[in-house]
Parts: sequence; C-alpha cells; structure tokens
Amino acid sequence: MLGIDYAEEKVKICKEHHLPARQGSAYALELKDHSWDCCLLLEVIAHLPDSQKAFREIHRVLRKGGLLLIIFPHDWLFKVARLTFLKFKEAFSPSGHVKHWTPGGMRQALKEVGFEVEKEMPLPFYFWWCSLHCVVVARKR
Repeated sequence: MLGIDYAEEKVKICKEHHLPARQGSAYALELKDHSWDCCLLLEVIAHLPDSQKAFREIHRVLRKGGLLLIIFPHDWLFKVARLTFLKFKEAFSPSGHVKHWTPGGMRQALKEVGFEVEKEMPLPFYFWWCSLHCVVVARKR
C-alpha cells in the first residue's frame, strides 16, 4: 500500500498517522511497469487538467487485470444542493475542478486508454441525476 499526493502537506498528514505516503504526480508515477494490483483515485480526477495522461500512467503501472477505482463528484448537483440550503458562498466558490465528469464521459475516457469498466454506481442513489458521486471500477485489459 502506498499513498501518492501532489500536496506535500497531505503527505505529511499521512506520515503523522504512520501511513506509507510520498509526494508525486499522477502524470509521472515513480513506480515500475506492471507492478501494482489496484489504484484508487478518490476525488482526484476532476482536478487534473490532463486526465488521459494520468490514466495512461496508471495503466502503465497496473498489472494485467489490475483494478482502477475512481470516485468523482456530480458538480451540478452539489451546486443545486448548496443553493437549496442557502449556502450561496459555497455554491459560487471555485471548486478547483477542471473537468465535470459524467459516468458516460468516464466510461469513454477509460476505454480509450485500455480499461474496461466493470461497474459504475452513482451514490447515494441509483440514478446519476440525483446522486452526489459516482464510483467506477475499471479493469486493465
């Protein structure tokens, strides 16, 4: 197990809790080819300007049949929820997201790099239009 984060302060927090972590980039993982069984991208992909480059790099380090698990937000619904609860400042503050993903867009992006989506699940509800997040599990072909 290893955590990699671009932000030095996040790595420091992990190390304070005795978790294996190091600073790095999703675009240039300092890991051997075909050396990992699983990769988690938890609330990361929406922040990456070049998601395809990150997907290619993850594909490189995963073994054949390796799993990629991604969780990404439904930005539009978050905005609606914040407005509903009169959280105007939060609703109109920059999220730092450079791309607003949908399950279909994620499926297509992963397929282009050589992943096969095995499962996608909007959370907390079955339908994307009323869910705040989506979990996607893809396998390296």
